[in-house]
Formats: sequence, C-alpha cells, structure tokens
Amino acid sequence: MQSFSVTQTCQSRSTNKRAAEQGLDRYVEMDVAPTIAEGIAIGKPMRSEEILEYVYKYDVRSIHAREDEILDARAALAEKGVYCEHTTAANYAAYLNYCR
Repeated sequence: MQSFSVTQTCQSRSTNKRAAEQGLDRYVEMDVAPTIAEGIAIGKPMRSEEILEYVYKYDVRSIHAREDEILDARAALAEKGVYCEHTTAANYAAYLNYCR
C-alpha cells in the first residue's frame, strides 16, 4: 500500500495552525484578517479539539496559500475552464505550494 502525507489547507493566520504549532489541545482565539477566501477564515472553529486531535494523530501538516497565490490559482483554473470561488482556489494554491 502506498503511503502519503496528510495535509490541510489553511490561511497563514489559522487558529488551528497556531494551536498545532504550539502543541495545544484547543484553538488559539484570534481576530481573522480580511481575506478573499472567506470560507476558510474562521477565528473560533467549532470542532477545534477534534481537528487538533486528528492533526496530532496523523501528523497533518498545514499548507498555506497567500492571497496572491489564491488569485493566481483561480486564474489558472479559469484558463482550464474551471470556474470557482476563492476558497476553492485556495485549495489549489496550497496544492501547488505542496508540490514545490
């Protein structure tokens, strides 16, 4: 069976990312910066304990996407005929960062 690393897409200022970096078992509450990817802009995640448990159990690493990378990813997808909103494009941008 082939193994692969588990990743999650998040903003650089993600609450769960900060909590995982500090080894905490719950989120770090913070103000959410304005972003074009509003769907992943969550200052107080509802299931943060569950998310962090998963992060630690499976050694999940966070992949970040800057605003300009999200715009570039959305444009690249549009050139291929795939039209999506910015939060979806953030996943593609993070994937491209993962591949680098």
